[in-house]
Amino acid sequence: MSVMVTHFSRGPVLDVITRLRRRLGATVVLQEGVALTLGGGRLGDLPEDLRMAAEVIDFSGAAIQAAIDVIARAATSADWLRTALTADAEPFGSHYRSWLAEVPQGVF
Repeated sequence: MSVMVTHFSRGPVLDVITRLRRRLGATVVLQEGVALTLGGGRLGDLPEDLRMAAEVIDFSGAAIQAAIDVIARAATSADWLRTALTADAEPFGSHYRSWLAEVPQGVF
């Protein structure tokens, strides 16, 4: 059985998702592909691509919101870095370029 929620609202809706997760013994997978699970025992049930990005949290609405907020901040930071690297903005244009050349292909 699976349940899909495409938009996570703040507040009581996340508490409802937490209660539903408890009742079903489920893992919550966010739109970004990050699986949130209660304990390590559930990780083995996930497909390998979800297992690699899984986060074990103490389930509550607030914990789900915190995970969503961290992912949003990380995505914003990654977008900023990607733009800076693509535009050769300083300090990436010259100073760090030799260091970035050491990063394996496909990372950026």
